[in-house]
Amino acid sequence: MLTYSTLGSPNAEPLVFLHGLGAGKEQTTSGLPDLPDHSLIAPDLPGHGGSMEYDPENYSFDFFADLVIELMDHLGIEKTHLGGLSMGSGISLNLALRHPERVKKLILLRPSWLDSPCPAHLELAALPATISQEDFEANPAFQALLTENPPVAQSVLGLYQRPDNSVLKKMWDSFPFSSLNLLKNLPHP
Repeated sequence: MLTYSTLGSPNAEPLVFLHGLGAGKEQTTSGLPDLPDHSLIAPDLPGHGGSMEYDPENYSFDFFADLVIELMDHLGIEKTHLGGLSMGSGISLNLALRHPERVKKLILLRPSWLDSPCPAHLELAALPATISQEDFEANPAFQALLTENPPVAQSVLGLYQRPDNSVLKKMWDSFPFSSLNLLKNLPHP
């Protein structure tokens, strides 16, 4: 079971919001601390925060979305408002396309993946896990990211520094759905 945090009244409308690559549930709870009309559910996705016990060989957008469905079932949530940031947006789209009946509305912030793997803006995920931290930090792509978006650069560096940083490569090689045309099928506002 995914670890998760909740904020707000449990009787309010549920909102499941998914963090980005390298972050965790704290990204969500710190960014959305006061939603008076919603009960916020913020899980740690596999390879992040307290959800480290999953086999990295299974990491994919399908697998992560299936675990969100499992969490919703555990919490007795038949249908929810669903959203995410970056990787979380991709997982939200994956879930909404495969299980549209479980989603009321979608909130998508800065989707980092769409219909293909290996997004160029996340090329740092392709670096070998065996390179030194010094070489990782000296990499031109990391330096550019550090200049353009320091919080994202620090998030990726934090993942890279973990003993098991396989979530970077596995998610970089995955993608949420197979064609942009599928988005026409989404019935959600």
